[in-house]
Amino acid sequence: MNTFKKLFSRQFYRSIVFWLLSLLALYALFGFLLLPKLLNNTIRDQVHSHLGWQTEIEKIEVNPFLLTLTINHLAIKENTVGDTDSPLSFSRFHADFELRSLIEGAFTFKNVELTDPSFSVLINPNGSTNIQQALIKNQQVTSKKEEIIETDNETPSVMPKLLFDNINVVNGSLIAKDHSHGELITHKINPISFQLKAFSTYVEQGGEYQLQLALGDKQSLQWKGNIAVAPIASSGSFNIKGIRLHRFWPYIKQFSPYELRHSNVDLAANYALSFIDNQFQLTLNQAFVTFNDSQIADPQNSDHFVDIKKIKVGPTEFNLVEQFVAIRNIEIDNIGLDLVRGKNGELELLQSLTAFTNSAPSTTETSDTAEEKTSPFLWSIDNININNSTLQITDKAVTGVASIKLHDINASLSALNQSLSNKQPFSLSYKIESSQQNNFSGELIAQPFSLDSNIKLAQIPINIIQPYLAEAANISIKSGHLSLDGNSKLALDASKGLMGTFDGQIDIAEFDSEDTVNNRRLLGWKKLSVTPIKINLSPLTININEIALDKPYSRLIITEDRKVNFSQLMVESSSNSKPEKKSEAVTSPSPEIEIAKISFKDGDAYFADLSLIPQFGTSIQQLNGAIKGLSSSKKQAADVNINGSVEEYGKVAVQGEINPFSDQLYTDMSVTFDKIELTTLTPYAGRYAGYVIDKGKLTLDLNYKISDGLLDGKNRLILDQFELGEQVESKESVDLPIKLALALFKDSKGVIDISLPTKGDLNSPDFEIGGLVMKALTNVITKAVTSPFSLLASLAGGDEQSLNSVAFELGSASINNEQKNNLKTLASLLVERPELILELRVNVDSKQEKLKLQQQALAKQLDLSNKDEQQQLNAMESLYSDKKGEKALKTLKQQLLAAQDEQQKVDEKQFQQQYQQVLSDQLVILQPIETLQLSELAQQRISIIKNELITINKVDNQQVFALQPSLTGSAEGSVINTIFSLTSK
Repeated sequence: MNTFKKLFSRQFYRSIVFWLLSLLALYALFGFLLLPKLLNNTIRDQVHSHLGWQTEIEKIEVNPFLLTLTINHLAIKENTVGDTDSPLSFSRFHADFELRSLIEGAFTFKNVELTDPSFSVLINPNGSTNIQQALIKNQQVTSKKEEIIETDNETPSVMPKLLFDNINVVNGSLIAKDHSHGELITHKINPISFQLKAFSTYVEQGGEYQLQLALGDKQSLQWKGNIAVAPIASSGSFNIKGIRLHRFWPYIKQFSPYELRHSNVDLAANYALSFIDNQFQLTLNQAFVTFNDSQIADPQNSDHFVDIKKIKVGPTEFNLVEQFVAIRNIEIDNIGLDLVRGKNGELELLQSLTAFTNSAPSTTETSDTAEEKTSPFLWSIDNININNSTLQITDKAVTGVASIKLHDINASLSALNQSLSNKQPFSLSYKIESSQQNNFSGELIAQPFSLDSNIKLAQIPINIIQPYLAEAANISIKSGHLSLDGNSKLALDASKGLMGTFDGQIDIAEFDSEDTVNNRRLLGWKKLSVTPIKINLSPLTININEIALDKPYSRLIITEDRKVNFSQLMVESSSNSKPEKKSEAVTSPSPEIEIAKISFKDGDAYFADLSLIPQFGTSIQQLNGAIKGLSSSKKQAADVNINGSVEEYGKVAVQGEINPFSDQLYTDMSVTFDKIELTTLTPYAGRYAGYVIDKGKLTLDLNYKISDGLLDGKNRLILDQFELGEQVESKESVDLPIKLALALFKDSKGVIDISLPTKGDLNSPDFEIGGLVMKALTNVITKAVTSPFSLLASLAGGDEQSLNSVAFELGSASINNEQKNNLKTLASLLVERPELILELRVNVDSKQEKLKLQQQALAKQLDLSNKDEQQQLNAMESLYSDKKGEKALKTLKQQLLAAQDEQQKVDEKQFQQQYQQVLSDQLVILQPIETLQLSELAQQRISIIKNELITINKVDNQQVFALQPSLTGSAEGSVINTIFSLTSK
């Protein structure tokens, strides 16, 4: 009771305890009750006055004794109708102020916590945010209520000293809606959680911090280190994972022709930064940047053309002050690149680039002030690696669309730096379609350019070029693969241009191709090896030790319409295509070419003529040999030696010299076909000769020498036991007695040996080697059948007139020794050519030879050889009287006297001679000669000739035929010819 009284006594009110208790009560009342309400009103008023927005606060709690402040469920809302998003809200804010601030000399907070903070930002089409617009809108109202007090002695603002033992943000979120790029772009980051420890605004002081942001959808940010505000300085490490880089692409797409469809970025580094004396300093070490699952596309196409699984850059060292960046590795994994060449011949991805470049505004600006010279930024990259990548090439510009796939691509490039003058080792390995691993490695110097490399191509399928080949040629590549192994050196010289060498070998194996016009096999081989090949670019020289062809094959076909398959290989250009303008020819020196050897092993060739009926086909097998010493040198010719077999038993050989690289073609070649079965050529014999070939073998020796554009050819045709069979109809057969020609050329052993010399000018537009040979052969046959005895005479070394006839004296059937010798020569030729048939036709001049026979009969009857003139006259008168009578004799004599000139005296001797001649003539007429006697004369002549040929000179009786004698012959002077003709069995 006393104590209670003391509390209300006057002395108590005057005591220090009372006033301390009163002040404590007032402090508690202000802190617990008034300050929360004051803070609530102040926050609302400040937000409304500056932004014009409304603020909702559920509860504010202040503990004046613990010096804590707690705000529960604060939400700031715009006055926009229908807007449900709060620009700023949180469920709890808690700050714990420390009294040690008096000791620290700074506002010290033990703990600051923010739970469920949410920030919502709206970016308008003009680029301003909803906060900016609210501030601008309420700026004028605020400026009218506030007065700005200016003083003459302004002091610079100083950041207050703050010290935070711990700052903790839990489950925050950020939403940004951007309308500034013509489309709504929404960014959401949640949950955001981080913690800062010992954060301070002291000069040269900072605290360790830790920041952890869970950004949602496997995105996160971790930041650990220290930070100072005055001056600004920080060091530590950060690790950012899973940032969706493609979500920021709308902000930069105006600067790129392509679109980033997808990419996740990871960043990690140790860093140190500061801003001291207006100089910004930044260093990074152990920095890594990783791009995951990146996809780049052409905006005009739905599919992306680049797909990169991973790009990892680092570790990286960076120093802004010293101006250098050093990247140890750039690793690029699983690139998938699709390159498409459009129908217009351009890469589709370049079309977008071209359009973008043409539409981009010019950024060139002129300045009157000269640019300050700055030291170059130093950079280096130790290694760039590309792993397990793929390149798909699609070409729509060719018929049928070409598609080539390069896969298992691995590449590396090392030692790059800003000078580009050091050696940069590189390597590239890849596969093309079904090929084995191909490699390209070496060292590269970018400036000045030089390259020292090794190239290995392993079984690249050649048919990948088929769509391009089909554009130019009617050839289908069925199989084959290319291999190459060599070393290459290239260098760019300022005065000489590109220089370089290549030294290696090339193989093309299992090659096979088809003629798509006739759908027949065309060319092929088991293996083509070029070993080794050396190429020098300046001057251009090609040196090859050997080109080896193993089991080569070729097919030459003459089609039904008589076109050679090789002439049909080139694809005709479109008639709508405009001819290209011819540019002025630029002469360049011809390359020097040296090929030591071209060898052939077990080659085959096939020839078919489908235009014949029946169709013809033959082949050459086991083609072996070599061409040695091919050179572009004008003085050096290559040696050729190639052998093979035709069908089963025939042989072919090619030997000689050739220089195809010289300005003027030079050849001295011999081609021999030996014992070729002629029955296989029956289709040709039927077409051009009108007969089938029954049997025979061909040996053909061809020699062609070409020099200075002139051809000098020697052809020898040997037919052994050649016989024609039955005759066939052919509109193209020659109208010549082919069998006779063959009989003329065929000797007793059944051999036909014909020489066919040919000459021609290669510069003539009408030159055709096949035409020359055929013309020569036709001329020989024509001459043989039209002048067969001329041919025989040339073979015997005589003249045609001595062999093609026998001249008989009128009325005679005898021949002289010279004629016997001529018949002997003819007989020997017939014996050697048993197929020949000699036909002889005896000519009789009926008039002159009848008179000759009458004269011969009268002389035999009178027998005047041993009588004088008077006796001869008496005998003649006696014979005339016997035949005509005395009276007729007197009348004959009187008529002769009456015919004498009466004024001249008759010369008795002269009259006697005339009388004897008239009497003789009359007696000759009176001699009885019948046609039978003329025929007998003809038979006598036949017998004389046949006796010489058959009996004496042993000509087969079956080779000599006497034709029906002609009694209408015409004598030439005192002789008449018996004419010979030739035919064949």
